[in-house]
Amino acid sequence: MPDCTARAAGMRIIQTVDASASGATLTARETKFVCGGPNDGDGYFLAVGKPEKFHFAAGASASVLNGIHSKQVSVAELLRFVHKCAGSGAGTVQYPSSCNGQFAITVNKAGKITAVKQRYHS
Repeated sequence: MPDCTARAAGMRIIQTVDASASGATLTARETKFVCGGPNDGDGYFLAVGKPEKFHFAAGASASVLNGIHSKQVSVAELLRFVHKCAGSGAGTVQYPSSCNGQFAITVNKAGKITAVKQRYHS
C-alpha cells in the first residue's frame, strides 16, 4: 500500500474559524495531514494550533463550493460566506453551498493569500 501522506504533498490546507467584519482578513488554523480516517482508512486534514490571521494579496482569487464544483467568487464574497458559516452554521447556508471550512491556499513570499479554494473533502 502506498504512503497516504504522498497525496498531501505540496498542499497547504487551513481550517477557517471566522472572517473579519472589515472583510480584510481570514482567521483560520493550520492543518496537518493524518493517515487513517475514522471510517475508511483514508487520510484527512486535522486542524492544529491556535487560530491566526491570514491577509490577502491584491488580486487574490477565491472559490467556494457549489455542490461538488467550485464557483469563483470575490474575496469579499468568500469572507462574507466564511463569516456567515461561523456565525450561524450550516443552517443559514443553502444547498448547493457547504460550510465545510477547509480551504486550500497559495501564498506569496510575503505570506499573503494569492488563491483560496474551498475543499470538497476534508
